[in-house]
This record gives sequence, C-alpha cells and structure tokens, in this order.
Amino acid sequence: MPNLPTIFARAERAAVIAILRAKPDVSLSDLHLLCKRGRFGGILETLTLREYFTGTPDETIDPITGAPDKLARRRIYDDKVLTALSDAGAPLSAEEVATTIGGPTQRARDALQRLARDRRARRTLSGRATKYVTT
Repeated sequence: MPNLPTIFARAERAAVIAILRAKPDVSLSDLHLLCKRGRFGGILETLTLREYFTGTPDETIDPITGAPDKLARRRIYDDKVLTALSDAGAPLSAEEVATTIGGPTQRARDALQRLARDRRARRTLSGRATKYVTT
C-alpha cells in the first residue's frame, strides 16, 4: 500500500484535473500564470495533455515530484510485450513485437532481452532469427 503522502498527492492531482476539466474556458496564458503560484501550481505544471483529456492521473508520474516514473512505464511496456507474445501463439521477433504493440524495434528488443533475463520470456532460434515466447 502506498504511503499517506503519496495517497494525498494522487488525490490532489486528480482534483486539479477535475477542476481543469470543469473549466474549459480557462486560457493557456491564465494556466501559465497559475503554474507559478503555490502548491497547486506545481501540480498543474506537471500535468500532461493525456491526463487532461482522459480525466485520470497518469500512474507512471510520481505524484509528489511530478517526474515520470521510468520503472513504472517500463513495467507497463513489458506487460504489453508479454501480452503480445501470449496472444500470438507462435514465437515473435523484436520486429514483430514492435509492429504488434507499436514503437521502435530497439525498444521491443530491449524489453524482450530484459524479459528473457528475468525468465518471463524464453528465447528461441528460428533459422537465423531470434524469436521469443512466454514461459
């Protein structure tokens, strides 16, 4: 369970998003001025457009510092890779994974190597190509 400051920070972030969505007529220059004021300005300064449009806080952003949580983003991407591998029903290469879930091939290759190292996926050889399956 997250600690109390994190719980409050997530709630404040959600509240700021809800307020912004309730006031669509606020100009960008007004928002820019608000970013320079107080605690909520600090939260406003770190919001993303995705959070505004979806209305939900991004779980991969640290609610206290507003910095992206790279480990959480990596975990989400790795889960997408594992889902693609299990849904395929056959071994996939890094290129095939990248095509399936989107993004660059190198990112998929890095994720597959990481998953193989963690024994969550298994490397197979198909001719000269390295392919992966879930374990």
